[in-house]
Amino acid sequence: MGHRAVPRPSDNAYLCFTSGSTGKPKGVMCHHAGLVAFQITPEVRFFAGPGQRISQLMSPAYDGSIYEIFSALSYGATLMLGDEDGDPFAHLKKVNAAILTSSIAKILEPSDYPDLTTVYCVGEPMPQYVNDVWSENSNRRLYNMYGPTEATCGATVQRLLPSRKIAIGRPNTTTRVYVLDRNQRLLPPGVVGEIYCAGAQVARGYIGRSELTAERFLPDTICGRDSEPMYRTGDRGFFNHDGKVECLGRNDRRIKLRGYRLDLNDLEIRIAQAVKDVTAVAICPNGDYLVCMLQPETLDVAAVRATTRKVVPAHAVPRYIVPVDKFPMTPAGKVDYKEIARKCSSKSVEAEATRRKPMSPSQLALAQVWRETLCVQADVGVNATSNFMALGGHSVMQLQLASKLAKIHRISNPLPLIIRSATLTELVAAIDGRKSEQSATATSHGIAPLGDNRASPIEQDWFLKYELNLKGTISFNVSYACAIDPAQVDTERLVGAWNVILARHRIFCSRFIPCPEANGGVHRLVSRYASQVTRVAAGKNFSLWWEVNRPFRLNYDENLIRVLVSKTKMVVVVSHILADLTTLQTVLKELASVYSGQVLEPVKRTYEQTVQ
Repeated sequence: MGHRAVPRPSDNAYLCFTSGSTGKPKGVMCHHAGLVAFQITPEVRFFAGPGQRISQLMSPAYDGSIYEIFSALSYGATLMLGDEDGDPFAHLKKVNAAILTSSIAKILEPSDYPDLTTVYCVGEPMPQYVNDVWSENSNRRLYNMYGPTEATCGATVQRLLPSRKIAIGRPNTTTRVYVLDRNQRLLPPGVVGEIYCAGAQVARGYIGRSELTAERFLPDTICGRDSEPMYRTGDRGFFNHDGKVECLGRNDRRIKLRGYRLDLNDLEIRIAQAVKDVTAVAICPNGDYLVCMLQPETLDVAAVRATTRKVVPAHAVPRYIVPVDKFPMTPAGKVDYKEIARKCSSKSVEAEATRRKPMSPSQLALAQVWRETLCVQADVGVNATSNFMALGGHSVMQLQLASKLAKIHRISNPLPLIIRSATLTELVAAIDGRKSEQSATATSHGIAPLGDNRASPIEQDWFLKYELNLKGTISFNVSYACAIDPAQVDTERLVGAWNVILARHRIFCSRFIPCPEANGGVHRLVSRYASQVTRVAAGKNFSLWWEVNRPFRLNYDENLIRVLVSKTKMVVVVSHILADLTTLQTVLKELASVYSGQVLEPVKRTYEQTVQ
């Protein structure tokens, strides 16, 4: 068997498809030279290097994942993967750098991620208020990165600062950016034109689309490098007087909807091709949902929606489908898109009417939460068979819905339930099932109630702060660490003393779960078995930083106190819901007494007696 040929710089490195809602998605052929060139500058590649931890958050369907994977692995950094079935953002607490979209950034709390010191916002315009919140921490570097897939991940980058005007920045060192008029002539600073990208990062074109490649990838006549391509982005922008590019958005009917690039003209064609004898007009009234107006007026809306779901992705299914007798027209006889947008943004637009059996109180309550999350009017038809995504929901709204349902129903991690439930009825049943599971936890194997297992008012307050408002935070970790001299300390004896202390105080065996029937909505459960010290084997050690900064999950973790002992160091980390620093100091005094051979008096007053 012969050796595999070594790839050349001009060979394809990967193929990434864009405009997936159109009649024919375009596969962008990105080459090795462009990918290597993109990563040359440390500021562009996350400052990746040994010891750095970089998040892998973006879907493999997007070139953002290429950015994450190769920036990390090409320069010796660690790529941290998310939890596929749990909180998709939990791993951001363990990384130093990440890519976010502004839609994701605005629903996250920056203070929950103190170690996330480098953040790149990509794919969407950056709102000023999101910039101000994320950049106010002087220890965090926030960047705005711009670049179509055809320019290999990113063409410009800009460091963002609080209250400063947002731009997409200056070109990367391996990219040239031009702002040209309709005749492809350079425009002076301050004059709006179309943005073009040139240089080593520009892709080879679209696979199997030679005509479209010739239309979008042109010879770079601006710098006299006819042999190098220049990509026509279709974005409008201008150079400001600081030499930075400001982007004003698309210059045609291609839009970005919730992170997806859509071509409204092609969407109309797809629907018209799929539904017989129909004419379609698609618009995006406020940039957050789609409306499709159809002729003739006699169409079966339910059938049209079902057919549309088969020919376009879920994110491209219109929220509203409105049959009309005729479209508004301009005096020139063309479809009047402005008038359609005006009508579709008014109260005259309604979801298709449905006549069904009355909904249950639980279904009505959930329907109202859906309306609030989707920001739709009360008269919009949300019924028992409605689908959250078909009504205009998306992944960010699913996260917002999960947060609301967790607080309303006192349930943990409802996001998988939302994703798996196809209809409102299914989600109601899933929520009821989760509530039953959590109530049954009190009698599950290995757990016994303490008294009537009521949580104290203090515990109820801490639980709500900890698990609902600041879920997964490390801010409430109470820690103590010290070095151990093997010549002075008998670690076997130390471990034994710790096990005595952990068995002595039953509060250290507690865990907490949401329970709607409980006073305050929280149950405290106590394990039949005491926590045990983790003994680190000889010749091995543990990461002090990791143990101190690892968050507790109150209703998942068996132990809310961690004690690790090795030959050279000891660390104690306890959740604040169990103990504060004063309590921990008292426990350490008891530990010293047991280690020295003293016999402690029985506990005279339990925690339950103290808080009652």
